[in-house]
This record gives sequence, C-alpha cells and structure tokens, in this order.
Amino acid sequence: PPRSTLFPYTTLFRSLDSIQQRQLDANVSVKLTQMGMDLDPELASAMAASLVQHAVAANTFVRIDMEGSDYTQATIDLVSKLHALEANRGHVGVVIQAYLYRSKADIDRLLAEGIRIRLCKGAYQEPASLVFPEKADVDKNFVRLMQMLLPSGIYHGIATHDEKMIEATCRFARERGIASDQFEFQMLYGV
Repeated sequence: PPRSTLFPYTTLFRSLDSIQQRQLDANVSVKLTQMGMDLDPELASAMAASLVQHAVAANTFVRIDMEGSDYTQATIDLVSKLHALEANRGHVGVVIQAYLYRSKADIDRLLAEGIRIRLCKGAYQEPASLVFPEKADVDKNFVRLMQMLLPSGIYHGIATHDEKMIEATCRFARERGIASDQFEFQMLYGV
C-alpha cells in the first residue's frame, strides 16, 4: 500500500501498544476509509483484521467507526466477520447512527451476535429517504435504541453531548437497575 495509507495504520499499532504498556482503560476507533476502503476494500478489511489481532494481543479493543450510509453495510459486515472469530470476541465493535431508519434492525443483528456498539445521533449529510428528517424524531429513535442497548448485558457507549439524551439514559438505567459501570458516555472534543 502507499506510504500515506500505512502511516495511520502504524500509528494505531503504536497506540494499542501504549495502551497496553500504560495499562490504560482505553481503546482506539478507526474509520474504514482511514484503512484505505476507497482505494481497495480488501486492503481495508485486511488492515482492520490485523489491527483487531493486535488489539487482542494487547488486551484492548478496536471500534470500527461509522461513516456515511454508503459505508454502513460494509462496516457492519466487516465487524460481524471479525467478531465471529473466537479470538476476536470482545475486542471489536462498531458505531450505529440513530438518525438512520435502518439502525434498529442493525442493532437487533449486532446484539444477537454479542457485538459492542457505540450509539450516536449521526452527522453525515444523507438523503431524506434514509434518515429521520426532524431532530425530535432522531432523539426519539436515539432513546429507543439506547433502551435496547443498556439491558443487553454488553458494554456499550452512548455518544452524545445532548443533555436530554444523557438524562434519558441515566433515568432509564436507574429505573432498570443498570449500574453505571455497565455502559459509558462518550463525547467528541471540540463539538
């Protein structure tokens, strides 16, 4: 692969090594386009698989981040394939975007496979035929999907800056007796 493709890849390996050496409760998140998806899907798959193998050796975790809807199915399929390998279980997860109509079905599938999920609202410009058009509808779906994730027994990330979504998550966890160490909130710096 071109050197420009390998740079983020080798940096990610070093990051996983640092996490292990420093015994941090941390992980990495990558996008398939960062792994060369637009250049060569096979290359991206091989690079992601190698990164997950390295995470297994470092006893940490890799999350494959979600991008625009053109990548949704390929991302889910790759994570599912990687997670199906016994050694990789618990070391690879995915992001699901609440604004997509398809997200409930995707979460049903991923939960059945025992895959960790980060739930976010979604930020890519998408056609109206694929996404909830109104913020209120996205929020409602976000809460519905969060309510599927928390009681699943799998450690998930709830990614939002929206105080109402945080409050809804905390309230649901309290009502269901879900301990705060059974999930985490995640936020991007700079948003």
